[in-house]
Amino acid sequence: MSGRYDDIMDMSYPYPSRHQRMSRKERAAQFSPFAALTGYGDIIEEEARHVDERPMLSDDEKAIINEKLQMISTHHSLHVRLTCFSEDSLKRGGKITLKEGQATKLDKEKGTLYLESGIRVHFEDIISIEII
Repeated sequence: MSGRYDDIMDMSYPYPSRHQRMSRKERAAQFSPFAALTGYGDIIEEEARHVDERPMLSDDEKAIINEKLQMISTHHSLHVRLTCFSEDSLKRGGKITLKEGQATKLDKEKGTLYLESGIRVHFEDIISIEII
């Protein structure tokens, strides 16, 4: 390479001794007042977050769940594995989760199944029950 500035290409930039070099964070902070749409990134992330639709159960599936709930109410301390739907607090939909444990109480008035670990599941959130 033979160019006009070859003699200075590999030299480091001379910083004046009276000024410290600014960190990237400090430099970025200078421009933060110009962010016209603060919070816009958070809104985009929330919109992109995936949620599941609540599954619609058939009458047969509901009947099977009711039979197993009846079995749990008559036989105390059965170990169960539940597939449940949990509503999302921020947007429409939710997620499907698995919960497992010893069934300790079934409250028909409140429509709630209690597990030994303190987890409580409303009947309408149950998608399936497996008695282990």
